[in-house]
Amino acid sequence: MPARARRREAAATSIPRDGPGSAPEAGLPPAERRLLASLLGPVRCRLRYWEAEPEPGRKLPVEPLLADLAGLAPGLELRREEDPPREPAEPPLLGRPEIRLERPGGLPARLRFAGYPAGFVRLELAEALLALGGNGAEPSAAGEAGAPAGGETPVPEAVVWVSPTCARCARTVRLALAVVLALPRARLTVVTASEFPREARAAGVQAVPTLVAGGRRWSEPPAPAELWAALAG
Repeated sequence: MPARARRREAAATSIPRDGPGSAPEAGLPPAERRLLASLLGPVRCRLRYWEAEPEPGRKLPVEPLLADLAGLAPGLELRREEDPPREPAEPPLLGRPEIRLERPGGLPARLRFAGYPAGFVRLELAEALLALGGNGAEPSAAGEAGAPAGGETPVPEAVVWVSPTCARCARTVRLALAVVLALPRARLTVVTASEFPREARAAGVQAVPTLVAGGRRWSEPPAPAELWAALAG
């Protein structure tokens, strides 16, 4: 197994299986910071986020966690937003907190995380930073095409409903991330279902993981070709 893959597995098994509001501190715990430091590196990426309203005992502020990640990923630009997105090519906020990752240059965000990134979701957020902007690479014109002018063509989207304590959720998010970024135009949304129960019910989510894309639904990680066909079709 390559060294980076071994470090990633070590991080995955060491990250606490916590939930929103249960971590002892708002930022990265020291042991987790050391593990993520072995995974992260320079990136060329912008992270925009919408903070949640304070709710003692339920939601931690996401800002200290993101500031810690930025300290481990030189080149990461953090931007706190107050107003909902208004650009036609951008989807509305699912809720707060919400995190969107994008390449600088005005292109629409291709990756977004709704809910506090607890448990394995923190690791997947770090992986998403590297996948989108790792090593400070310049964006590829083929791989970073945004929505057409005027937003007349919907952007294919994969939505994964997860729980921070779900091992199959981690595999599903990882697979969806790889497929979405391999397509010229697609978006991945990762939603912590317990933080958005009303939206989860409206989407027909009964268990996690639930992956929805192109009118299809999976409760297990699908074959990459299946997800590709659902998004590309």
